[in-house]
Amino acid sequence: MNLSLEGNGLQPVSTKDRIVSLDVLRGVALMGILLINISGFALPDRYLESILPHPESLNYKVAWIVTVLFEGKMRALFSLIFGASIVLFVIHKEKNGNSSFGIFYRRMTWLALFGLAHAHIFLWGGDILYRYSLCGMILFFFRNAKPAQLIAIAFCICLVEVSMNTYFYSHNRSQRLAYLETVKVEESGAPLNGAQQKAKEEWLVKEKNYFPDKDYVERSIELKRSDYWTMANHVRKSIILEETRLVPLLMIDPIMLMFLGMALYKLGFLSGKGDKRIYLWTMIAGYGIGFPLVLYSWSHLTSVPDKVAFLEVHSFNMAVWIYPVERVLLMLGHVSLVTLLVSAGVLKPLFNALSAVGRMAFSNYILQSIICSFVFFGYGLGYFARFECYQLFFIVFAIAIVQLIGSPIWLKYFRFGPLEWALRSLTYWKLQPNRLKRTGSEPAFGTLKT
Repeated sequence: MNLSLEGNGLQPVSTKDRIVSLDVLRGVALMGILLINISGFALPDRYLESILPHPESLNYKVAWIVTVLFEGKMRALFSLIFGASIVLFVIHKEKNGNSSFGIFYRRMTWLALFGLAHAHIFLWGGDILYRYSLCGMILFFFRNAKPAQLIAIAFCICLVEVSMNTYFYSHNRSQRLAYLETVKVEESGAPLNGAQQKAKEEWLVKEKNYFPDKDYVERSIELKRSDYWTMANHVRKSIILEETRLVPLLMIDPIMLMFLGMALYKLGFLSGKGDKRIYLWTMIAGYGIGFPLVLYSWSHLTSVPDKVAFLEVHSFNMAVWIYPVERVLLMLGHVSLVTLLVSAGVLKPLFNALSAVGRMAFSNYILQSIICSFVFFGYGLGYFARFECYQLFFIVFAIAIVQLIGSPIWLKYFRFGPLEWALRSLTYWKLQPNRLKRTGSEPAFGTLKT
């Protein structure tokens, strides 16, 4: 690659132009995502249901803390920052009157390819890079929209998502109740008519795919502990389904939050430029309203032992409406708290390390998958379903320490993380200089200022 774009003023963002508060928030989000993803790597389906009847257990308490504080909130924060990053990228490219269209879409295309490799090589169905790149290609056309317009779009998408989830729940419930009616008919000895037979078959297919029984769980454990090719042949089928037919549905949630992120960046909220009183009151409102909502949602969802029983008992899933509200409120509370702590100059070593992790978010995200797939899947150490829920967080802590220490060390010698460097080089069709010349004129990584 030797095509230079420097003559057109199109170059990567330099270290001194970075917004440290965004890097810190990105680092926080990445650590939080690991906290959530570890369960997907290590625990079988229905694990949560197995611990719900034991509220006194350590597993239950850990699951409760993670759900209340982090589940959905960290992914939301990561999506929020991705939306802000799109605005930043375009502003940097267009500030000298250059068109950012080609360079932006080249970046998103390469990000999509990295995402496909992430999912299909490491067999991780929870990849976000592919979907994020597709969302980015849409969001580009709204780069000049006003904050109020972006917030309105995000709100409308949220209503669509909630309406769809409400419909899906109602449809699943009606199918379950229809199946129970067919069971009663069969138990009475009467033959099933065509509609009843169809209702029975439809539910049994749905139950197999979405409400797995214990035998299915055991088979999935055996699969995750199998050799690479056995696991790949099975897992890739669901990954391909998510990347094709299901991808429009899976894009709804992140793109909604990305629109909100674009708006909040333009308003100065995500760059730490707002009045401290705004962050203080946002934190109070976010936590003050968000925590009661998420606690009610938890009690609502855990009021019965499993998802099938929930369908039978509750005619309406209130959590569907509560979830998008509480997660955004708590996420904004987290953002405000972190921003206030950074501006106060406390915990500097921690936030400097988180800033470095955030600058290397792409590399650290993939590294988390490499470590977790090796530890838990059969082609590595094969520890899938061998740990209790609470034990997983010792592994999370170990990975976090490695990244919090390793990222600043790496950035003492290099401008970018290895995958960040690869993405930039591919985006600009030119190998980017990466090794730092320690002249003292450029910091190794963003340091916090007070």
